[in-house]
Amino acid sequence: EYMAPGCQSRLASYQQQNGTGSHRLADVRLRATAAEAPAMLVEKGVLVREFSYLLCTLSVELPPLRAGRDDIRQMAAFFIKELAESYAQFLIVTDKAYEEIAAYAWPGNIPQLKLLCEGLVLGARRRRIDEVYIRARLDELYPRVAEVDGAPRIVVSRHPEAERTEALLREPGGRRARVAEAHGICTTTLRRYMKKYGIAPEKF
Repeated sequence: EYMAPGCQSRLASYQQQNGTGSHRLADVRLRATAAEAPAMLVEKGVLVREFSYLLCTLSVELPPLRAGRDDIRQMAAFFIKELAESYAQFLIVTDKAYEEIAAYAWPGNIPQLKLLCEGLVLGARRRRIDEVYIRARLDELYPRVAEVDGAPRIVVSRHPEAERTEALLREPGGRRARVAEAHGICTTTLRRYMKKYGIAPEKF
């Protein structure tokens, strides 16, 4: 779609004449990419109709990375393993962490995913990477901007369990023993939850 219409017309003319007359034969294969269907580009006047016929012999649709969640998980595991071996690092990545990676939209596709994995290997402050750490890294690297009260603001997402735990602790009489019981855990595990989700103990 970035080729000038004049160039498109000349290529179409060359193909129609099969290299006869003043044209010379050339053993070439033409590949083109476009963000829209050729028919739509023809209607917009961006693509010359005769030239579009050359492109419609074989078309291949490349889905975005986010269309294959299992692929994202497998690629992330491959990148982390390869990079960890290359940089002589040792990391344990939990299943929940890979689920968090797979759930992200990845607008930058594979290069963006690989850069995140490289950052995890080189910059991880811990050997065990869980979903909370992944979410924090995604929020830090690729913050989501939304309009709040008429002004653009960075929106920081939190794990649902962190929100639920804080909500229970804020309730009147929200003692830790009661909150632990609501979660179906002991108070020792609750303390680990609070540390994991970054909930400051002094606030409750």
